[in-house]
Amino acid sequence: MLKNIINFVFIFAISFTLTTILIGITAIVMPNAVYSLSYPAVPNGDIIRTVTNNNNNNNNNKEIILNFDDGYKSQYTNAKPILDKYGYKGTFYIICNYVENGEEVVRPNARMSWEDIAELYKEGYDIGSHSMDHKDLSQLSKKMVNFEVGESKQCLLDQGINNITSFAYPFNGASSEASVIDTVAKYYDIARTASGPLMYLHCDGFKEESSQTDCRTYSDGNDGSKLNFVNRYSIIGWSHDAERRDNSYDAIYHMVCVNFLYISVILVVFLQ
Repeated sequence: MLKNIINFVFIFAISFTLTTILIGITAIVMPNAVYSLSYPAVPNGDIIRTVTNNNNNNNNNKEIILNFDDGYKSQYTNAKPILDKYGYKGTFYIICNYVENGEEVVRPNARMSWEDIAELYKEGYDIGSHSMDHKDLSQLSKKMVNFEVGESKQCLLDQGINNITSFAYPFNGASSEASVIDTVAKYYDIARTASGPLMYLHCDGFKEESSQTDCRTYSDGNDGSKLNFVNRYSIIGWSHDAERRDNSYDAIYHMVCVNFLYISVILVVFLQ
């Protein structure tokens, strides 16, 4: 009897571990399938009409926005040629005070130069603001929020980059705070976060959390001041960085180790 129990636990442990590995591998591979879809990729600037139009339920066209944050040099040298090859356009979110950092140094975190950014803009890529210093807006005073949000737009304008219509929150900070959203709304038409569940550009994709059917910032409550769960200033996007972190090989290794520990505990209990 004891031998049969041990054999069962051993087989269960092997099966459970293999299943965990397969799930982890699938989690890594499947998100990348989005890149094989034939949906047109457009810059955020061309999407404004979608999120501001409340009567587009009959629009069956599918569009994907490709966003590149932080202004890394590799986005220019590696991503841009691929976008050019397939005729895609995207939005590059620039941190003004990070531009040209590490430009002459061979390292992974080297940033684009103003010449690189100007070339992107010239070729029809959308340039958005990602703040002045990439600080978490939820940790800043109202004055500093205004500086990070507003001055970053002026910084881009000073470089000859016009039509700056969108903002990306550093660390997603304060993207659900009304006072910060009001500041962002003074300078931009839309703003986006990341690392959350992918949302529809109509802002109507979260049926359990919200019953709204458009991208209005505030609801029609008694005073009209209730911030909507999602709105044109909290567009949620799928983040490759977050997906890679959550489904990395290290994460899979951790799951396997935890499962082995769990099975070992069961085995010890059975052998007592």
